[in-house]
Amino acid sequence: MRNNFRPNIRLATNVLLVIGTFSVAFNLAPMARELRLKYLCNEYKYLLLRSAALTRTKDNWDNKDRAIYNWYNKSYIKKGKKIVSFYGMKPVNKDGMGATVICNYTNDTKFEL
Repeated sequence: MRNNFRPNIRLATNVLLVIGTFSVAFNLAPMARELRLKYLCNEYKYLLLRSAALTRTKDNWDNKDRAIYNWYNKSYIKKGKKIVSFYGMKPVNKDGMGATVICNYTNDTKFEL
């Protein structure tokens, strides 16, 4: 009669590896979501600061500066909408400004590149 001890050990090892892999994956998912939100907030704050800097430094606008300002303005509005939808809130208004509240709450008002 054959000994089934070795195949049973292999089967048990494979089952434990699968269970361990899923437990690691489920523990990493919340951390990945939090880091994604922080990354989006950093991008949002950068775009917001760049558009604000352009408005403060220019008294007379030429077409190139106006185009750059418009690009930053549109980009941070899009990013704000993305943050609001990623966070799971319903957008209050169309400009995505609910993202400033979310980002200040999650990042503790720190700006990092």
